[in-house]
Amino acid sequence: MPFYHDLKDYGQDTIYPDKAAWIARRLLTLRYDLAQAITKTRRPNSLIIGSWNIRAFDGGMPRLDESFHYIAEIIATFDICAIQELRADLAPLKRLMALLGPNWDYFVTDVGNHEGANYERMGFIYNKDKVFFRNVIGEIVIPSDALSDGSQIARTPFFAAFQSGWFRFTLCSNHIIYGDDLGMRAQEITAITNALVKRAKKEDQSLSFLVT
Repeated sequence: MPFYHDLKDYGQDTIYPDKAAWIARRLLTLRYDLAQAITKTRRPNSLIIGSWNIRAFDGGMPRLDESFHYIAEIIATFDICAIQELRADLAPLKRLMALLGPNWDYFVTDVGNHEGANYERMGFIYNKDKVFFRNVIGEIVIPSDALSDGSQIARTPFFAAFQSGWFRFTLCSNHIIYGDDLGMRAQEITAITNALVKRAKKEDQSLSFLVT
């Protein structure tokens, strides 16, 4: 459960009278809604895996204080969550991790600066009480003929290996190329899927493709 001790530190705000109470009430509502939609039917010894494109986190207009609390509440619903569209500045992510608490950890990719990468990072945030990182990460490189224009995936697919109890699994996160070219988007998804299928045939573990 996230740490919201700093709610008490929010003073009076002309835009948010009783700011702490405002945020607390909405957090309680959000927590109830998430429980009804996601965790209410959770089975014992199960994992809840999420994938979230937090648009431009946080390379545009800075988010409100309350937004960080809501993001933390949503992520805490999952045991592990892939995040897309992280930006170069990791200060917002570190603030989010402080809200999630010490039982949560993360790792991210470097900023993509090649064509189509849009200077974004991808990452994983995970609950150490539920899963542990198996110290294996990597990227998927596709054959030169996998895409019709001979290019690589615009935002390089990023995978990481985890384990929960006896269950070993690898998650591959990707942010498919942006735009109206649905054909190229479909080609990227197909190319990544084919690469993962080949990998799965060689390894004794579960592989999951998380795409946004």
